[in-house]
Amino acid sequence: MMLKKIKIFLSNNPLLGITLIALIIRLVAVVFSKGYGMHDDQFIAVEFPQEVVNNYLVWEKAGSPQQIIYPSVQYFTFYSLESVGIYDPQTKMFFVRLFHALYSLLIVYFGYKITLRFAGVQTANKVGIILALFWILPFLSVRNLVEIVCIPPLMAGFYLSIKENKKLLHYFFIGCLFAVSFSIRLQVAMFMAGFGISLIIEAIIKKDNKIVLNLFYLFFGFVITVFLLLGIPDWIKWGKPFAYFIDYVKYNASHGYDYVVGPWYNYILLIIGLLIPPISFFLIFGFFRTWKKYYIIFLPTLLFFIFHSYFPNKQERFIIPALPFIIILGVTGWKNYVENSKFWSNKKRLLKGLRIWFWLINSVLLILFSTSYSKRTRVETMTYLHNRNVNGLFVVCGRFGHILMPRYYMNYDSPIYTLLENYNSDSLKTVINNAGTKYPNYAVFFDDYNFNARLTNFEKDFGVSLRYVQQISPGLLDDLLFKLNPKGNKNQTAYIFNVIKKQL
Repeated sequence: MMLKKIKIFLSNNPLLGITLIALIIRLVAVVFSKGYGMHDDQFIAVEFPQEVVNNYLVWEKAGSPQQIIYPSVQYFTFYSLESVGIYDPQTKMFFVRLFHALYSLLIVYFGYKITLRFAGVQTANKVGIILALFWILPFLSVRNLVEIVCIPPLMAGFYLSIKENKKLLHYFFIGCLFAVSFSIRLQVAMFMAGFGISLIIEAIIKKDNKIVLNLFYLFFGFVITVFLLLGIPDWIKWGKPFAYFIDYVKYNASHGYDYVVGPWYNYILLIIGLLIPPISFFLIFGFFRTWKKYYIIFLPTLLFFIFHSYFPNKQERFIIPALPFIIILGVTGWKNYVENSKFWSNKKRLLKGLRIWFWLINSVLLILFSTSYSKRTRVETMTYLHNRNVNGLFVVCGRFGHILMPRYYMNYDSPIYTLLENYNSDSLKTVINNAGTKYPNYAVFFDDYNFNARLTNFEKDFGVSLRYVQQISPGLLDDLLFKLNPKGNKNQTAYIFNVIKKQL
């Protein structure tokens, strides 16, 4: 009886039901998906705001223009939590994940509403449930990534743009929403450029003489909001408006090859993999089928995709803002094609089997990622050292290169000395002596290779003895990724030691 009532409720309230499903899986991620996924959602979005909370002079003495909008939200979150007596780093990050999870529900909401206007309830239900349960989205939704945070205002702008009988004020608000998204993630400017082109195309098709006025209101709303969010704060802090924007563009223009560089088709392969083959090919096909009917979203998404495919720096997270739009148009275009295809009308069992395959693989990945403690060894190592009077920390990395440690979970006063495989102990001892601080009293070793010999050499090189205190093992996902690709995933076991300086 109760199950029947639930089914009736969900059929009468599909958006609410889908949102509740999305909320449940995101709350699972809030509880279990601790740590951080990528360096930017820890070292940029968390550490700097917390440093400013600890000492506001950090912001006052900042040497170069900084992103201000999203870090400011993080700053006020940390400040508010500490003002009510919540200082524990893990507890604060629980609330940060919770806030992000609730905010990310807007992606599901606007994805549903956009599809509803395009293709009706049935297609909207399909898109909504995919956005709610797509394997990577709950994991990303609790991360502190600007590539995720910028999506809701961007989607809200597009939702408003497909409203019928739009007035001039609507274009002003669309510009405002796009400006909020742009202020969080500058690269979404490609969406705005594509949207402007699509408006011109729409005006030509419909012979709309108000195009100039529409674009003016759109541009006016965008400029006013960007000036309020980026221009004025930079003007006050750095003496010139848009200082961060100018520095960011200059840096990326000259350092595009300094990071992850890939071929032009890198993101095509990534999307094919993310959307789970062979369904991914159907969704990509469906996406391109919408170019004519839904160009107002298709063109901006394609332009954003082309820009990142052309730009040499190709980190996976960069393409995330396009993902919801690819799903919306992909599902819409594919469903429309299947409904009018003679070939697929006789292949319903095959389609059903492929859908089962998609949801089977998606469910396995969803459970794995939504419950994974990402970068567990690093986070738990620093959590263990929190409030343990750490004078300084040696991080002995081993064969696999530099390992960044999330200082946020320990404290901000203790120096960290990173030792690569072929470290120079004499130069490092000089650095330690010149620092004028107490000698480091903890060390963490990564990489099991030749472990005992490395411990002995370390003791000899620095004139210390090591006392084992704790071992931190990686989570299931981290361990799996490390075994599949050790060089690309440095999530191996961490061994913590007390460093005892020998008396001369």
